[in-house]
Amino acid sequence: MNNIKLSSDDLKTIMEKMNRLEDLLKTIESAVWFEEKLVEEAEKNLNEMKKNAIKKSLVNMVRFSDDTFKYVETNWYDKRMKKSYGSRVLENALRRL
Repeated sequence: MNNIKLSSDDLKTIMEKMNRLEDLLKTIESAVWFEEKLVEEAEKNLNEMKKNAIKKSLVNMVRFSDDTFKYVETNWYDKRMKKSYGSRVLENALRRL
């Protein structure tokens, strides 16, 4: 093995670089942690939006009840789909559940 002799200045430089690397590593770790928190928050928001969309669909279905529903059903009949608008709203809401 070769013995390498280092001066005190060399050792200081090495220690400074190691400290900088350690600080950089801490910064990277905190950035990764922050990104994970952002992803978790985004997933929570997405799930909340999905729940709200389902609730909104269900509220819209309830609004189309009784005579109003029949009126909408007759006026919004889709010949291409061979379904009424109300039936499609009901199917879409049930599919999301």
